[in-house]
Amino acid sequence: MKVEAVKTRIVRAGEIKIEELFAESLSSLSENSIVAVSSKVVAMCENRVVDINSITREELAEKESTYFFRPSNQKHNYGFTVTKGTMIASAGIDSSNGDGNWVLWPSDPFASANHIRKFLQSKFNLKNVGVIITDSNCLPPLRRGTIGIMVAWSGFDPLND
Repeated sequence: MKVEAVKTRIVRAGEIKIEELFAESLSSLSENSIVAVSSKVVAMCENRVVDINSITREELAEKESTYFFRPSNQKHNYGFTVTKGTMIASAGIDSSNGDGNWVLWPSDPFASANHIRKFLQSKFNLKNVGVIITDSNCLPPLRRGTIGIMVAWSGFDPLND
């Protein structure tokens, strides 16, 4: 396995479409490659942001999630949500590098992953290419550090163990 980082421009909400970002940042791609892209980059390209002064993170997490476990009801005041089929803190909402915005997950991460894959197949004339939309997650609870998770994938069957 060979892992390569791809440097892009700074991505700000609504300034560039994901296809344009890949077109200007990725000069080549080989058959059977898997491209991982952060959910934040996809969300910024989809303009999935909310002004940080317009709503609290807790209120927004409740709106964005299927199940919302209020922080005040938890022993350690830690809010959990189930969002787009994943148990994650605060529905994956983040403010880092958001330019004064809450950055949400893509509205339909699997549709976004499929869209990116189709674009990459067309641009590089490939038959087999995979896409992973990633995020960091601090689960299991009360542990230090984060782990990487797949928010969505396209082009391959993920291991489900």
